[in-house]
Amino acid sequence: MTVKAPDRFKAANAFWIGLFKIGLTPAAVLSQARVPVTAYDGKKNLVTTAQFFALWRAVGELSSDAAAGLKIATQIDVGNRPPSTMAAYYARDYRDALARLARFKQLCTPEELQIKVSKDECLIEPVWQHAQEETPPLLTTPPLRHWLNSVAMVRGIQ
Repeated sequence: MTVKAPDRFKAANAFWIGLFKIGLTPAAVLSQARVPVTAYDGKKNLVTTAQFFALWRAVGELSSDAAAGLKIATQIDVGNRPPSTMAAYYARDYRDALARLARFKQLCTPEELQIKVSKDECLIEPVWQHAQEETPPLLTTPPLRHWLNSVAMVRGIQ
């Protein structure tokens, strides 16, 4: 069942902390993305899908590092990661971890993780409910890959 979430959500603190880890500042990214500075107040950090996509595009434009998205996702202390990752760490198995992440994302963001399991593979497709454009590359593969690897490592899955 798909729940239509409002198009205003909290950009995780991990994103803003991650910017510093790759040598960028929230002010520079907000300016490049043409997102109002009020979107980052250190607490609520509310953005729309379009603004969130613009922030990620700005990271790609400001950083010369092609792995910037992966570095944002991997260089964050466990205590600063979004709660969705914590929920997954306590899952019974990998399938349960994916289900928990999908459920949490649907509750907190206008993003749905569509998980399709077949005999030999599992396809995970993030779908942004209010997207008017394609998801920026830095927002898709690297953070998701890091999360999947982290859950696999914690769960002892090879």
